[in-house]
Amino acid sequence: MAPTGTLKLFFMDAAAAQDARDAHLAPVVFRIVAEAQPWLPHYYVMQRLSRVQQDSNRSRWVIEVGYQEVML
Repeated sequence: MAPTGTLKLFFMDAAAAQDARDAHLAPVVFRIVAEAQPWLPHYYVMQRLSRVQQDSNRSRWVIEVGYQEVML
């Protein structure tokens, strides 16, 4: 079985966080390009999605994306 996990995505405002949440509702394969963080999945599909929330400092907006890694 492919690896699974949770990505925490941080945004400076609620609108950007909501846009990212809306994008994750699409039934597509997502790609992360982050050479400095090789532990992140390169390709994933969304399995579960949190609602948009403010972090405890109220300085950022957060969504949590449960994912399953896929190989292309």
